[in-house]
Amino acid sequence: MEAIIDLITYYYNENIWRLGLSDKYREVIQRTKNNFNESVKEVFSLPVLVNNIRFMSFLSFLAILYITNAHFADRAMIGMNNIQKELKELRWEYMNTKSELMYKSKQTEIKKLVTPLGLEELKQPPKKIIIAQE
Repeated sequence: MEAIIDLITYYYNENIWRLGLSDKYREVIQRTKNNFNESVKEVFSLPVLVNNIRFMSFLSFLAILYITNAHFADRAMIGMNNIQKELKELRWEYMNTKSELMYKSKQTEIKKLVTPLGLEELKQPPKKIIIAQE
């Protein structure tokens, strides 16, 4: 934390020098830096931490809850992506099977399949048998 404050102070001091600003601004920056350091030390002092332990516990609980929620959301998204991939594969398999069925159910394909079994295509239309009712 000190290093960051020193870096910011150095940056501002360099810019003030480059712009030709007076030492008045450098003093203001130095006072701001000192005030910030004192404020940080005051906020993180032991009595303040002990007095606010319940609030800090609550904030810790919220942080853990937030992290857990993010992990569950990531897992849900991964699961949804896996299901979508599986759905695409099943859809492709369905379309492939459907096209194979359409091809194999053609009359010429059926004829090729049943010819080795000794079955032949009818040359005449089938005869209708009518039974007279008494």
